[in-house]
Amino acid sequence: MNQRDKPQPSARVFPPARHRLRPYAPAAGAAILIAGFVLPVSSYVLGEYSHQAAMALPSFVLVAGLCLLYPHVAMPPVSLLGMYAIATAVQLLHRGSAPSILSELAAGEWEQLKVPAAAIAMGYLVVLLRRRFRVFPHGFRTNLRLLVRRPGVLVRKYWIVLTPLLIGAGLDAATTIAFMLRYGPQDELHPVMRATAEVFGVWPGVIFGTVGRLAFVLLVAAVSRRCCAWVFAICAVLYLLAAGHNHFGWFQELLISLGA
Repeated sequence: MNQRDKPQPSARVFPPARHRLRPYAPAAGAAILIAGFVLPVSSYVLGEYSHQAAMALPSFVLVAGLCLLYPHVAMPPVSLLGMYAIATAVQLLHRGSAPSILSELAAGEWEQLKVPAAAIAMGYLVVLLRRRFRVFPHGFRTNLRLLVRRPGVLVRKYWIVLTPLLIGAGLDAATTIAFMLRYGPQDELHPVMRATAEVFGVWPGVIFGTVGRLAFVLLVAAVSRRCCAWVFAICAVLYLLAAGHNHFGWFQELLISLGA
């Protein structure tokens, strides 16, 4: 049989369900778990500005982000069902904590079903575009694969800048907890930390908010290998400055002058 007679592999936009899923399954599950907790928090923050945005925007953003990271055919419905299940458990433990599409559906607002349907459709569009086109240009180097498959190697590679980042995040969390216990979560300037504290309570809310922000920093830094260390270093400085402000009130006069 010559080369011409050999069967050629078919080009599939959507590969079989087993294709490259297993190495990413733990990371995808962790991302869905985090997104499920982020869903009521983001709805809470957006609810202060727009009720419709609080109903729809978190589902679209979270599904699009997960499908962009893990372009698999099962990801749109699985991610949405997983996020809604975790968000439902959060709301059962803390009733009325945040406006959500789940409470709208429970109240009989069935027209809100268009939100998950549209989010799933958009997720498949992201999967299709992610698989058909190169997301990163030629020569662009990223640490995303290292972060997903071998996070220990990433930690060892960047431990010099990750160490002050973790110290700064810990000091910021400790001083934020002390500030909220003294003045209440409503005086916190950071919207995510304020929302997580009001939804989950001061201690678990600040801890969860800190872990979520660190996960976001890791993800953003890993996108570009060239800028990875710089992103870690800049965020470490910002965390240390935030902790200093919480404890010593370094920027109090500036915030008062800006009307914060």
